[in-house]
Amino acid sequence: MNLFATLTILLLSSGSFGATITIKKVKGNSAVIEMSSSLEVGKTYNLESDALTLQTDYSNQFKSRLNSISLGLDVNMMSGNKVTDNKAAFKGRYGWNHRNFEFGPIISVEVYDKGFGTNTDYLIGGYYDYNYIENKAPRDLIYGPTVQLLLGNRTFDSGGSAQITQGNLGGFMTWFINGSPVALRTEATYLYRRVNSSASETTLSGASAQMYLMYYY
Repeated sequence: MNLFATLTILLLSSGSFGATITIKKVKGNSAVIEMSSSLEVGKTYNLESDALTLQTDYSNQFKSRLNSISLGLDVNMMSGNKVTDNKAAFKGRYGWNHRNFEFGPIISVEVYDKGFGTNTDYLIGGYYDYNYIENKAPRDLIYGPTVQLLLGNRTFDSGGSAQITQGNLGGFMTWFINGSPVALRTEATYLYRRVNSSASETTLSGASAQMYLMYYY
């Protein structure tokens, strides 16, 4: 009842408050309230003598998400009747988060062996995300469209190389684990890849999916 009495005295003692509160339900020291001005989930408000003001110490309420580091790893080792298909792909990303959008560089290394030598792809490029929901604490589910462009080389075990141009267009979803700065990101995109060597030019396209482990700070 202490909280109920305090709120009641504040409301009755002054008619000049910038915001008014209606008590909907009280249980112990907790109350369900309705306020004339807008409230935001996750923020803490202090009752003072002249108004409701936002808590000025943000250290416990907000976590920085200005930068991110992402790591993706894909490994498979398969063999069959006269067939081998081994692959190891590593992707690393760094991002600058501006709440409504995020962008940054990508580095990708792919090593694969299909039974007739090992080929290695080295790619570097960048990505751009548009967030339908602002990426800021305490929101833990962010999603939107993403676009990526990478350029690089393929080296062949037998010698020689080829130039690679790769683009991805699709969507992403990022989920922060238990409100922590660690997140899981999944992507589903349409992939276009062109491999151009002195002997031939090959174009590939199709659906692609990727998962990253992310850390925001």
